[in-house]
Amino acid sequence: MFNSERYINKCLVSILDQTFSDIEIIVVDDCSVDRSVEIVTGLQARDSRVKLVRHTVNLGAGGARNSGVASASTPYAAFVDSDDYALPTMIERLYAAARDGDHDIVVCGFAECDENGETSAPYAPDDRVVDIRRSQCDIFSVTIPAVWAKLWRRSLFTENAIVFPDHVYYQDLATTPRLVFKARSVRFISDDGYRYVRRRASATGAYSAKHVVDYFQVFDVLKRFCVEERIFERCAADFARAVKSNIAYHAANVRRFHGDHDSIRAYLRCLLLVRDAYLTGEEPAWPLDMDELVSLFSSDPFDPKTVIAEQAGHIALLDAEIATRNAETAALEERLRARQSELDELRLLHSSSLRFLPSALLAPLASLNNALGRLTGMERIRERGARLRRLRKRLKRPEAPREV
Repeated sequence: MFNSERYINKCLVSILDQTFSDIEIIVVDDCSVDRSVEIVTGLQARDSRVKLVRHTVNLGAGGARNSGVASASTPYAAFVDSDDYALPTMIERLYAAARDGDHDIVVCGFAECDENGETSAPYAPDDRVVDIRRSQCDIFSVTIPAVWAKLWRRSLFTENAIVFPDHVYYQDLATTPRLVFKARSVRFISDDGYRYVRRRASATGAYSAKHVVDYFQVFDVLKRFCVEERIFERCAADFARAVKSNIAYHAANVRRFHGDHDSIRAYLRCLLLVRDAYLTGEEPAWPLDMDELVSLFSSDPFDPKTVIAEQAGHIALLDAEIATRNAETAALEERLRARQSELDELRLLHSSSLRFLPSALLAPLASLNNALGRLTGMERIRERGARLRRLRKRLKRPEAPREV
């Protein structure tokens, strides 16, 4: 409870009026500065089942829930947010379902409503039991993350050292999947038992840098838990879907409550960038201490000296390749000049009306033709080769050997 004077009376009365009366009601005040405590103490004076626990330091909703679990003495626990309320038979139905099969978690139906009591978006699960240990189910989607509209075996918290993170917006998201994993079974009943009051000023539709950071702090809690339990490899795909679906839920609520304008689009764009970086990047190892973690921000993974040295090496290799090509080109040009001299001699013989060629000149002619064939990649060589072939055709005698 924190500054809930407008809602706490209705919330507490809905619990006091439960048809199952053998309950203890623990109200945790998280340093309220309005009349919330006064209202609770007034109800406490009329009903001894009400117990008030007061924080001296604000710990947020997660810290308040931890105090409630620690202060309880019953085998089961249920959570009701201070601005919501329970329907009269909620505890009776949840407890009966838990005892019928000895289930660790029981989930009932609920509906959203506005501050005037108008309901919408009812949720009524099918009656069923999920055997957690046999099915190896997706622990992130067995049930919605909210801890209300459920009955929890309290030993799930105490025997497994599971606590809600303090000062985090989405502390139920960080906690429910861990509790589900430790449970033996989850029972669902279709009975309507809870009213979730949707307020414009609630944290559900709020957005800020802290909302973004808190989401990924929560994801880290879940990921570390899965790694420590040696199940992350099996549930990595489920975890990625949980990250995406919860970020999508937050984005939809921000749009729903705040409309469409530049600041909202900028916020959602940054949220998308952080989500994708979280899922695809390599995060620092968890064991890093503060000094090691901070040092990562000052270290520059882009080292200009290293890059320059690497580029210089590439340039040297290119220079060597160019020098080799130049040497090969020079050798070919030299051979071309030699063959050109032979061609000039042939032209001289032709101009003298020589009717036949000595056999000693036929071999150089064939060699010249083959050499020119190998140099077809050079345009000027192809041109000279064509001229040579035309010249030989004119000078060829019947008894001359065929070209190779």
